[in-house]
Amino acid sequence: MIDPLTSLAFSMHSMKGIYALLLGSGVSRSAQIPTGWEITLDLVRRLAELEGDDPGSTIGQWYTDKFEEEPNYSKLLEMLFKTRTERTSFLREKFEPTEDELEKGIKIPTLAHRSIANLIKKGYFRVILTTNFDRLLENALHDVGIEPTVISNADEAKGAIPLIHSRITIVKLNGDYLDTRIKNSASELSRYPKLINELLDRILDEFGLIICGWSGEWDTALRKAILRAPNRRFSMYWAQKDSISSTAHGIINHRSAETINISDADVFFESLSEKVLSLENISSRHPVSIEISIEQTKKYVSERKYLYKLHDLVMEETERLFRNLSEESYPIDKELSSYDEISNRMSRYEDVSMMILNVLATGCYWCSKEHNWIWVKSIERITPRPIVNKTGLAVWLNLRFYPALMVLYSGGISSVAVKNYNTLASLLSDIMYEQGGKLSHLLLRLYPGEVLNVGLARKIPGMERHQVPLSFHLFKILRNPLKIYLADEINYERSFDKFEYLMGLVHADYRQKQGDEFWGPVGCFGWRARRLYLSGDLSTEVKIEAEQWGNDWQLLKSGLFDESIDRFLEVKKNYDALVLRTRNEGHFY
Repeated sequence: MIDPLTSLAFSMHSMKGIYALLLGSGVSRSAQIPTGWEITLDLVRRLAELEGDDPGSTIGQWYTDKFEEEPNYSKLLEMLFKTRTERTSFLREKFEPTEDELEKGIKIPTLAHRSIANLIKKGYFRVILTTNFDRLLENALHDVGIEPTVISNADEAKGAIPLIHSRITIVKLNGDYLDTRIKNSASELSRYPKLINELLDRILDEFGLIICGWSGEWDTALRKAILRAPNRRFSMYWAQKDSISSTAHGIINHRSAETINISDADVFFESLSEKVLSLENISSRHPVSIEISIEQTKKYVSERKYLYKLHDLVMEETERLFRNLSEESYPIDKELSSYDEISNRMSRYEDVSMMILNVLATGCYWCSKEHNWIWVKSIERITPRPIVNKTGLAVWLNLRFYPALMVLYSGGISSVAVKNYNTLASLLSDIMYEQGGKLSHLLLRLYPGEVLNVGLARKIPGMERHQVPLSFHLFKILRNPLKIYLADEINYERSFDKFEYLMGLVHADYRQKQGDEFWGPVGCFGWRARRLYLSGDLSTEVKIEAEQWGNDWQLLKSGLFDESIDRFLEVKKNYDALVLRTRNEGHFY
């Protein structure tokens, strides 16, 4: 049976904007926003103190006994705060964060609000119904550059832009916190003004409905509206954290709604967003197959007259990948709840990168020097820029570099396979990266241990036993794009290892030149040398090749190692010692 969340994601993707959201207090709970009833009880407590009474734990009952009516939010505000300024100041304290609360992440948009905002930005929601008084969703929308139409009372409903002409309409059924007419009591929640009812009936008739954070218990008028909606054009989904009440069961059964069990609203909306945007990424791929793009690339590198056609082909695919790597699709502030999440995100990166991996593998295999700038430009484009004034989880921040790392490996291994060292040198040296106001070679940032921490990688299912887990994973997933050029398994392994070895040498050279400790990443070859063949086998092969050509070796003539065979051999000697020490100690990075 299909998971209801997956079913919902497919429905949303295939029928963009057809679902409305109904959000209750559970969506804002993790932001520590008080409910209207909690504020009402706080007001009653203040009133009791003024009266010199101690209401104890039965605050609401104290008010009812004393005033012979249930607590009324608006009346209490007027009794305790005589001016509008005083009332507004009190309400701002309840709903707007102080500087200290901002630092602690309190009373700001939650992951759920941001995920919803990203889906709205992509056009997946056009109408939001909410019983909440806060403005967290509005703030999340402002952060992504969207100004919503907000309806919080009958007057605003009368003059509102028609739903069809509004990018997003938020209907605050119980009011807004700065409007003292918000609804809290049972009698207030039992009916809506005519204009609100008419708007609500239209929405429930014309849209499907996704409910989250709403119990269905207290909002009698809203419950009645859902039950009286005549049509069942689109499905209803009810996301529920705890056990569903009998009242909710009644609505679910009446509307034949699908239930989705969730741990909380943040996880639900983030998962929903990821699934929908993954479907969008898949469907946005170019209709031209990988095979056709490979043949086009072969043709365009064959003659100089096709240079600009090659550029346009590569950059079209690069831009398509760039668009699919947005933060909306791969949020950096997502909490890590299981290591499977890392594996899943890596799989998504691999999936959307497959076209460009094949294009660069082909191009770098057949190209000449005049094409190198195109491959460099492609990798530069998909390399993430430094994050400014925003925080994120380290694993997600680092993993943003994974597509660029895959493309570098694909082009680099292909270049090594045909000893196209001029192209290899461009890939390893021509791409710069700015971080902290300092410009340096991207290679110093773009290597497996930096993209995915080894200790963390070893906790991912399928990568537990490898000394250099991401290198071995790259070895596996790049096999298919490179198979047409390296059909033999031994040749593929040797080309892969030689690329990582040369990359490690260049890395170590750059680090030493900028005054850092001599070090370079050790890849699969370091482990395989110990397990499969004599230590130094790959090192000896490279040394023989370098000494055979001397300063005329293309790798040096392309500008690496100061174009000096002596410099190369010095770096190689130190790096080989580092590799041997790493193998013996078992400390791979």
